[in-house]
Amino acid sequence: MTYEAAHNAIRARFNTQWASSTPIAWPNVKFTPPTDEAWVRFLIQDIDSAQVSFGDPLNNNDRYRHIGRVLIQIFTLKGQGDKEARDLADTATGIFRKWSDAGSGVLFRLAPFVRDIQNEEAKWFQVNVECPFLRDSYF
Repeated sequence: MTYEAAHNAIRARFNTQWASSTPIAWPNVKFTPPTDEAWVRFLIQDIDSAQVSFGDPLNNNDRYRHIGRVLIQIFTLKGQGDKEARDLADTATGIFRKWSDAGSGVLFRLAPFVRDIQNEEAKWFQVNVECPFLRDSYF
């Protein structure tokens, strides 16, 4: 499958499942963060790819593995504790945990994880949810 098909499936999954939890900042789309409520930034990062099997080139069945991750940056109001950020992180990890999409070949096999981002100077309290994925393509 293609990068476009994979990205479209992943974005659609997040958009549908996240629903109206918070405003979403999408890549390359104008966005003004709210000043009084939590919000998230959503990114898909393609990390690496490699040929993982040899088949019959005449039948286009050499397999290539593509590895990437979804990064969901959660921003909550500073000075209010971390409960809201943790609740949103739980929601985000649940969206991609063990999820796969047959149409695009995307597979979230590894467990999502959460990282705290420490920045005392920042306006927001931030945690990042990272969701590794893979997909195979055949050529």
